This record gives sequence, structure tokens and C-alpha cells, in this order.
Amino acid sequence: MYDTLNPFGTYYLDASQLIEETNNQLAESLEKFLADTASINQNLDSLLNVKDLSTHRSADKRIWITHWDEKTGGSWRSQACLFHYRDTKGKPHIFPTQMSYSENTNLQIPSEGAGTTQIIKLRNSPTQLYLWLSWGQSCNTCIYQIARIIELNDDTCNLFYPGFGSNNSLKLEARMGNLSDFRYNKEKKILTAFIEPDDMNELKQAQKICLKFTGVGFENCHQKSNPKKGKNKH
Repeated sequence: MYDTLNPFGTYYLDASQLIEETNNQLAESLEKFLADTASINQNLDSLLNVKDLSTHRSADKRIWITHWDEKTGGSWRSQACLFHYRDTKGKPHIFPTQMSYSENTNLQIPSEGAGTTQIIKLRNSPTQLYLWLSWGQSCNTCIYQIARIIELNDDTCNLFYPGFGSNNSLKLEARMGNLSDFRYNKEKKILTAFIEPDDMNELKQAQKICLKFTGVGFENCHQKSNPKKGKNKH
């Protein structure tokens, strides 16, 4: 059913309803499976390796994030996002899948319609912190990237950790070709990206983003080397 979804069918309202119902059914099936304690003994890397689903996990297998194209039409390629984690006893937990068209104002997964690209465990931290990187396409030529920190405690998960000063995320927006992918150097604990000014941002000149992980969050590392524009992979 998902393969045949078309938001521009003969009857647009019927197509939109079908797309929403199919996305919800897919989300409910995944949530039910991942919330079941029986999933602990399953090879999720294999089971979640399904066409049209994109899944990323942390190296310690405590966090899995799955996303898929909602196929809602238009130039914004919004992604549904399902967040699954395990506590220190191995018990599975999930956050209800976040859809871009959800009317739920109590946002539990701040994915902003983007798809996950990396989940990196941050070293030398007094708590269990993970860097969550994601990428999205908001129009035919518009892209954005988001960096967040996830905090895992014994049995709870905080997706709104203030890891960037007083903010819980860093979001960059630009036209395609003007924004490089986020890169994180685990040895130097530095997060970088390169962005050029255009009508999607308020920059007056090209800028290299350079942030260093301090153990509790990221702060400007004031790197003065001449930036080289990175190539966007997407």
C-alpha cells in the first residue's frame, strides 16, 4: 500500500486521507513491535532494514530512530519520525510517532520533519549524552540541518536537553549547495558545518560553524582557520 501512495490522485481529499491512514497504520505497527519486550531479543538492525524505512542507531544500541517519507505531496519532503530507546535494564520504550500534519501540540519528538543522519554517543560526559544530527528538504531548493543532544538517564529520555547554550537545538537553513553536512570529530569533540549567505538565512558572509563539546553541551570554539566549502551529499 505505501509503495502506491500518490498525493496527487484524481480525488485529492481521498488521497490525503489514505496517505494519513497508511502512515498511521505503519506507525502503529512499528510502535507495537518495538514496545514489546520480545523485541529485545530480536536483531533490529535486520528487522528494521526495510525498503522505504531509514533507521539509525547509536553504537551502544540504546537508541534507534526510524523515519520515512510521509508522501504528503508538495516540495517539503516531510519525514515521519519514530524514536525508540532502551533503559539500563534493557526495557524498550518508545515515543509516539511524530507526523508533520499532527495536531498534537504536546510535541514529544522534535524532529521538525527532518530525517536522522547520525546518532553519536558523546564521550567524557557525566551523564549519557548523544548527538542527534538530522537533515531535511523544505522546498525544491531549500534544505536544513538540525543538531540536538539526547540525554538518557536510567529509565528516562530527554529530547529537549539544552545542549547549545540556552537552546535545545542548532538549526541551519540554506539553498542547496550552500550548506555542507554537519561533521563531528570524535577525537577533537568538534562539530562543524559551512554555510553561505542566501535568502534562506540572515548571514552577510560565508561562515564556518565550529562548536566544541565541553562535556555538558556545545560552545563556540572560535576557530580562525580559513574555511573550505564542503560538498553536500544530498
